[in-house]
Amino acid sequence: MFKRILKSITALGAGHGVQTLTQLLLPPVFIAAYGVQGYGEWLALSAAVGYLTTLDFGLQTYVLNELTTLYHRNDLEAFHRVQAVGLRLTLGFVVIGAVASSVAFFLPVAQLLKLSNTQGGGQVVFCLALQILASIPLGQILGIYRTFGEAHRGVMWGNYYRLILLAVTLGLALLRAPFWLIAFGQFLAVALVLISAVFWLRMSRPDVCPRLNYWDAKLAKNILKPSGFFGLFIINNFLVFQAPVLMLQRFLGPEIVVVFSVGRTLFSFARQGIGLFQQAVYPELARLHVAGTRDGFVRLYVLFEAAVLTAVLVINTGLLLMSPTLLWLWLKKPQLFELQTFTFVMLASAVTSVKDFKMNFQSATNNHEKAGVASLFSYILMIIAFVPAIRWFGMVGFLVTWLGFEALQLFIVHSYNTQLFNRRREISLRPTRRLGLVLCVLVLLVASSRSLLQSNHYLWQGVVAVSAMAILAAVSYFAFDLREVLLEGKAQLLRIKAG
Repeated sequence: MFKRILKSITALGAGHGVQTLTQLLLPPVFIAAYGVQGYGEWLALSAAVGYLTTLDFGLQTYVLNELTTLYHRNDLEAFHRVQAVGLRLTLGFVVIGAVASSVAFFLPVAQLLKLSNTQGGGQVVFCLALQILASIPLGQILGIYRTFGEAHRGVMWGNYYRLILLAVTLGLALLRAPFWLIAFGQFLAVALVLISAVFWLRMSRPDVCPRLNYWDAKLAKNILKPSGFFGLFIINNFLVFQAPVLMLQRFLGPEIVVVFSVGRTLFSFARQGIGLFQQAVYPELARLHVAGTRDGFVRLYVLFEAAVLTAVLVINTGLLLMSPTLLWLWLKKPQLFELQTFTFVMLASAVTSVKDFKMNFQSATNNHEKAGVASLFSYILMIIAFVPAIRWFGMVGFLVTWLGFEALQLFIVHSYNTQLFNRRREISLRPTRRLGLVLCVLVLLVASSRSLLQSNHYLWQGVVAVSAMAILAAVSYFAFDLREVLLEGKAQLLRIKAG
């Protein structure tokens, strides 16, 4: 079990490295080639097609779960039936998405998104749409490796794809190619990896290679119904990540989009790092739940929560205090740092990371339906609330609304977790409240350090950031009872060494 987890962590870690490279390299290259306004418009155009990811409809998650079960039952006939129906459904949705996206040629995209005439246009949106649509079946193909216990190979294929995509995007941006050409190059990269992955599976694992020679309407209906609940989380991702960018572009302009996106990118490193371990542990959560080892399940929750809250506090604080220095080193534009905006983004990132941790237990135990529906309606209300909030209070209204709804989501998910754990006393909001209290004190201290953070004394900013992280690590040891986490980690390392 631990070997599988380690392989998954290694592959996911490599993917995290590729994602980090993408997030670090694209902004400075795009800003250098097209300016801050041009980069903001590229972000808005990319967000405009983000809704197409919802066409996955949760199919990938549900179908791959079913294929894994059927493969380990050695029922390959049923395996290929589910695989064929799932893939044909996916391709059908992709075709529908491509046809719908062609409408962009007849819409005043530049006017709707308030873009410049030189970089906007329906052709850019259509090419970006093709790239997203092609990545949907690619995800289902690469997920097949998970069904026969080699998930790390599928993850590595995904890493190769992201590297190729990064190389194509950087190369064309350095040449100052028009946006439509960059988007079309991204589509070709996806198509190349998709064809290569299918060919490789046909050569190396013909017993699980995708087929399209079967169709059953009843089976298709049975697949669509439960997968729809997983699809809610995909819709939520669009509402959280793409929709806010579109609204900021529409009401406040591309410069604000860049400030917000750069801030969110910086704090996403903490969330992604925490998520890496969550993904690796995810299968073990399901195993413990199915095995009925309730005490072990509760203990894992408590230990994992302490580690997550510590990481959220320490890493996000360090990133906030180091933001001016990082922007200077990264983009050569420390003026993009806005203390108020970055502070709210940090708080929202911290709340979201804690919420993701709690949601992980809902998803791993197939108790995600209520949380998925509640999250969807909450985010829809958030998007509606953005309109008056931005118009009346500008960026502050947007940030306060976002933070408030993320906090609401956290409390909703926690309430479902208390039900999942039969209201065990160990599952409480006390650790989260402690985190909130420390963050409130931290915000007051950061506000008093405004002059230092807005200066060019980058060395002192680094010293303050490192000192604050060390102090908060010590505070976390007592606030979140890290002693138990350290003892458990030591015990697991000794077991691995002995084995």
